[in-house]
Amino acid sequence: MERNPIDSRIGFADAEFKSYSKEDDTFVVDVLAWNESIITIIFKDVIRILDNDVNAISAFCEVIENNDFIQTALKRLYEGDLPSDHPYKHYQFLDNDDIPALEVVSGSMDIQYS
Repeated sequence: MERNPIDSRIGFADAEFKSYSKEDDTFVVDVLAWNESIITIIFKDVIRILDNDVNAISAFCEVIENNDFIQTALKRLYEGDLPSDHPYKHYQFLDNDDIPALEVVSGSMDIQYS
């Protein structure tokens, strides 16, 4: 699976999930970074989430190839033919073994630091 790491001011290696919550179509993930600061990732227009129940994080990436995970989300959203210009992207938080720990399909994503 081809992935691109998400650029951020603070790296995700040696981080761990602190909390996450979903309200309507917004999913907020708080990550405790290696330097004890909090990285907040806000996903909007979320159409699919999969939590594989892992706490440690080695990376945060965008999956850039078409795959079953995003296709399933899009098929549930759109009836009939899938538009080629949809705004949705597939994101993954990887654990220490580079296995997806948390996956999200959303229309937009923003990172905040505290």
